[in-house]
Amino acid sequence: MNCEFGLILPKGGIFLKNFLLLLTAAALLCGFVLCGCGAAERKDRKKGAALFSWSDDVFESENTKRLMENMDSWGVTVLFQAFPGKLKKEELRAFMAETAGRGITVYLLTGEPEWGLDPSGSDMAEEVERAAAYNRILPADAQLAGVLMDTEPYLTEEWDDDMESVMDSFVSGMREVRRAARGEGLELVGCIPYYYDTKGLEAQLSALIQEGCDGLAIMNYYKEGEAEHIKTEMRLANDADIPVTVVYELKAPGEHGLTEKNTYYAEGLEGVRKSVRAMEKYYGTGSFRYALHDYEAVKEAAGRE
Repeated sequence: MNCEFGLILPKGGIFLKNFLLLLTAAALLCGFVLCGCGAAERKDRKKGAALFSWSDDVFESENTKRLMENMDSWGVTVLFQAFPGKLKKEELRAFMAETAGRGITVYLLTGEPEWGLDPSGSDMAEEVERAAAYNRILPADAQLAGVLMDTEPYLTEEWDDDMESVMDSFVSGMREVRRAARGEGLELVGCIPYYYDTKGLEAQLSALIQEGCDGLAIMNYYKEGEAEHIKTEMRLANDADIPVTVVYELKAPGEHGLTEKNTYYAEGLEGVRKSVRAMEKYYGTGSFRYALHDYEAVKEAAGRE
């Protein structure tokens, strides 16, 4: 809504006074409507599920359509998708046109553990620039919404030596990258594990949420006490007024060191839905979005239902 007024001011003190009072009331009303729209938009960002996809073959025409059909059947409206470096322009345009036509919001999915060691965030900033470069060749109604930065510095050797210093570097880098993303009109979603606060890193976690991202994806990969595990993250995100995505793992135990306690491989999608309902009962409906990790694992889980 545009609040623009073409003014022809009446003459006379009392008339002018009354006119200005009416004008002020109209401006306030417009502000309330705009604030309401902003709140609605923030709430909308939590509707529907999200999906992580590292699969390169989804950019092939038939696979794109199959992905869209699967997402529709799973109730997914947000896609965190890895984009191969050698993606052709026509493939990019076709993929983004298809997602836009289906009402899917797409984020560039990327990240390497070592990127968190650089306080300048240069490698992460390059990925933001890559997303911006994609958007420059895409129509306005079919562009990337942002970048999901899946940087996991706790997987580096340096973390074992001095996790506090590594976390400081990571937060510093994310601050810089957020500035770069905002300059390009992109959202930056930070992806984190559920346990930073239990490692004595709550101060850095708070700084990351307050200053280093526009949205938070929490890999809540531990099935016992799921709601309690992310109380700190949910509180900090609420204070920062940024949306939260709770990520559910569906890969098989044994992959990437996963155990049965970390993944819903055995319980499948129905097990995830049951957990989401319990989490919503704890935190309130609409307090978070949930995400499925990842596309290949979810296809397998869905095939078993």
